[in-house]
Amino acid sequence: MQLTGIRKYLTFLKMYRLRYRFPLPFLLYASRLARYEKLVKIKDKIVFSSFVPPYPSKAFDRFIASAGKKIPTSVYISVTNKCRYDCWHCSSRYRTDKELTTEEITKMIKDFQDMGVSVFGFTGGEPLLRQDIPEIIRLVDDRSSTVLFTSGDAFTAEKAKELKGAGLFCVVVSLDHFKEEMHDFLRGRKGAFETAVDAIEISKKHGFYTVISMVVTKQLLDSIFDFLGFAEKMKVDEVRILEPVPCGRLIKEKIMLSDEDREKLIDVHKIANRSSKYPRVSVFPYIESKHMIGCTAGIDHLYIDAAGNVCPCDFTPLSFGNIKTESIKTILERMHTYFDRPREKCFMAEHYQEIAKEFDDKLPLSVEKSIEICRRCKPSESTDFYKKLLS
Repeated sequence: MQLTGIRKYLTFLKMYRLRYRFPLPFLLYASRLARYEKLVKIKDKIVFSSFVPPYPSKAFDRFIASAGKKIPTSVYISVTNKCRYDCWHCSSRYRTDKELTTEEITKMIKDFQDMGVSVFGFTGGEPLLRQDIPEIIRLVDDRSSTVLFTSGDAFTAEKAKELKGAGLFCVVVSLDHFKEEMHDFLRGRKGAFETAVDAIEISKKHGFYTVISMVVTKQLLDSIFDFLGFAEKMKVDEVRILEPVPCGRLIKEKIMLSDEDREKLIDVHKIANRSSKYPRVSVFPYIESKHMIGCTAGIDHLYIDAAGNVCPCDFTPLSFGNIKTESIKTILERMHTYFDRPREKCFMAEHYQEIAKEFDDKLPLSVEKSIEICRRCKPSESTDFYKKLLS
């Protein structure tokens, strides 16, 4: 159920002003931004977006407590690079086939939870191809919320029941087109569309907060509201819209959207979230803009690849260390030397050419090369959101 109009604002103010203490300029700024957001009620929880733990919960309290601090609020862990698809935009391409053991993941999750992480995302490859994924999700206690990213492959009713019992809250299903033949083509596998649609239906039936994640192409941009209409018919709770990022398989491709395209997407975020005709929409170019939260890769957000390399995000193939050889604290201190504030634009979108120069068919880049690139990259201004938060 969507919360709109005056109910939305009253809920928003109750959550952020009455219970949690923030600077008044930030609260006023956040209230204005709320005009373009849509809260979703799922059972006894209110969900601001798939990036934020549900309210009320211990995880939500931790999320708020870490605001403005150099504590990662979300950590996405790739549990495997195995996948039966051949997606056009795969960000895991060129990464090693090595996988962390269950014991290594167990220690990592404990360390991150003790540090204050409030959202864990489990991704791949296809995470459901790892047989112990329910056991891994069960490691996360109620101090954090959990998200699973899947193509839908191997997401059966039996698996959904098992994951629900393990404590999984949110399922994000990749779906890049509302036309079957186009999605199958983009995913490099016949039947991919049917598999994704089945996964969405199974997710909804089992009570997960259900999200569609799509990477928009220039061709699809003109029919994006048709896509959102399709998503609404499926009763999904949210649609994440990402722009193509030159990483992984696309690291040397010229596929960036224009500034005009990004402005169109920003309008999509605002229009869709002020209408009851569509699900809640989260447009990355809007969220990562200077007027919103910005790019928080390497600060509020981290990505751990299947081999244990710690990267700012799954789209930024820079490594600042490996959890198998160094402590997380040491790695983060190194990373925060170069990622010390939210940026006004996606780091990879802004600096991919520097990274592409060093690319040699193996990702992520070494710690030494990563630091060298960061030293060459011009620091970015902090976003309006964080300036207000820290005022």
